[in-house]
Amino acid sequence: MGCDLLVVGNDEAAFEVAIEAAQAGHSVVSVLPVVRHSAWIAAESLRSLTLQLAADFPVWRRPQLQRYRETRFVLSLLKRALSREIQFQQDRLQAVGVNVLHGEFCFSEGRTLVVFCPGSRQWRQLQADAFVIATGTRCGAALSYDGTEHLFSRLLMPEHLQLASGCRFGAGLAALYQIFGVSTELVTSCDSSESMLEFAAEMGVRTLSCSDFDTSPFDRFHRRQAAMQIDCRRHLGFTDHLQLEQLGVLPDDRGRLWCNEFHETWCSDVYAAGSVVGFSGRIYSSISEQSGTILRQLEVNSGLRRSHAIPDSKMQSRVRNAKG
Repeated sequence: MGCDLLVVGNDEAAFEVAIEAAQAGHSVVSVLPVVRHSAWIAAESLRSLTLQLAADFPVWRRPQLQRYRETRFVLSLLKRALSREIQFQQDRLQAVGVNVLHGEFCFSEGRTLVVFCPGSRQWRQLQADAFVIATGTRCGAALSYDGTEHLFSRLLMPEHLQLASGCRFGAGLAALYQIFGVSTELVTSCDSSESMLEFAAEMGVRTLSCSDFDTSPFDRFHRRQAAMQIDCRRHLGFTDHLQLEQLGVLPDDRGRLWCNEFHETWCSDVYAAGSVVGFSGRIYSSISEQSGTILRQLEVNSGLRRSHAIPDSKMQSRVRNAKG
């Protein structure tokens, strides 16, 4: 199966690049993971879930939720919210003609993407003129500060929760637990005007900005007895499963990709977009600017390929001369 552009991942940039490329007339295939979800789509799912719960359970009804403070119940809500968000994004892609596949994937020899589709239990091999890596970053690890316990490994939610997070995912997680009656505190490096942070504060989360966020975020909190401290600061590029060395692309020690000013990686016609980018030759203020740059460079490279190709008439003439 071949196409002009193959986009992998479900970071915000994956959807924007695929949609803009399809609208520009390119044939586009988007491969969405079924397990390795980006921090962005996890945060979007948390946002929609917490907004829905806040609407369905105003303050006077929230004590009813405390009867459902089992971790497995919260996880089931999160999974459903994630499925709805993925379906919403898939509808956006298909509305402009993008071919969507779901599966786990990695690169192999010959610039081929190998995809295992769990629905059909089949392996697919995909090739394209160009690739865009937009797998994003991993969600915050949700590990305790000392690294010994995972937030979702408990049978019941903790009574008190202290979170350190520099992204919307942590703010959404704090808001969710606060809605379920957990006394939640959040220390963050985010701007207080960030919408998800404002919403968390409205839900009753105590938020603090921390200047020494990278070293000792929990020092700003009074250590509550039986409080669980969760560290969601560590965000790594989601690339370790892609086998990018098959393309000649090497991530840095944080799993992120380095690009030139056109968002092209070390390998020609292999681009990176969104939060998986660790360094770029030019700073872009928005995802839209990144996708526009990639599409312009895609046009340049496709023009070069056409100019280097031998027209069919000349090829036939050369074949006849060779036979003569």
